[in-house]
Amino acid sequence: MKLRNMAAIWIFLCILLTAGGYQRAFAFNLDVAQGDQYLVHMVNNQETAVTLKGKETRVKETMDMQLSMNITAVNEEKVTIQYRYDALKVNTQTDGRQTTYDSRISSPNDLLSGLYGGLIGKGFTVVMDKQGKILSVSGIDKLLQEMTDDIPGTEAQKQAFKNMLKQSFSDEAMKSMLEQAMRNYPAEIKEGDRWEEQYNVKVIFPLTVHDRWEVVSDRNGALDLAVVSNIGTDSANNAADFMGVETRLNLKGESQGIIHADKQNGFLQNGAYTQSIKGTILLPSGKATSEGLEIPITINSQMTYTITKQTELESLPV
Repeated sequence: MKLRNMAAIWIFLCILLTAGGYQRAFAFNLDVAQGDQYLVHMVNNQETAVTLKGKETRVKETMDMQLSMNITAVNEEKVTIQYRYDALKVNTQTDGRQTTYDSRISSPNDLLSGLYGGLIGKGFTVVMDKQGKILSVSGIDKLLQEMTDDIPGTEAQKQAFKNMLKQSFSDEAMKSMLEQAMRNYPAEIKEGDRWEEQYNVKVIFPLTVHDRWEVVSDRNGALDLAVVSNIGTDSANNAADFMGVETRLNLKGESQGIIHADKQNGFLQNGAYTQSIKGTILLPSGKATSEGLEIPITINSQMTYTITKQTELESLPV
């Protein structure tokens, strides 16, 4: 598989992770009603610098995504939430060239837009208890199956892509990832409280995350929380199969942000993060390259998001 196609798939995987990442802050008692509808709006500005054979390439990307979040069932013990990808716009600038994918006007005529377009109108379901514990995740297997059926490429490439996604983004894999991320929240929190959590996540490559939380404000029915996270992945001695290519990844970084949460319903209202990651990607000689490559990489990101009840919406253009 060509390196540019591997890069396209990597960007797509980042979108899947971004879409699921905000769920990990469901830290409080959920108080919602069947039929409630929310809009999740996320914007991620990212700059990536890659040095290949002594030449640095910088890629600037802005991703603007909307998901709907519908409360389909509620009882005394649990809440069922249906997520759906509604709109996605991705603008990429590199080497003086600019490309744009917009789900509202673009057609899936290449690998990248095929991956993006395969998400729109599709979704998955999460069932959790009133304290935010994940009970089940369903629909991701079907979403990925339908999406990969429509992307350009040979059957062998499609099957390799399906096998890779199944390892990290199946129903059970996503459930396990969310359980790990949400397992150590205190039952009740107040201003001044601090706590830490560390967990491991397998998303193609093994990730270790160490979070440090602090409640900086608790007033007027809202909580403000600060979080600093150290993120690392080191597969130097444990190669991963990335689309049939043996790949070793060693990245480390930090993110920090502020989250504003509604104490009444338990949902986030809005938040902002910055993240900086650097390290190396090693491609041994083989299918992707005739000789081994060690690729230094730096990724800097700024992400904002809001969750708004749809009855309160006027419009959030993408």
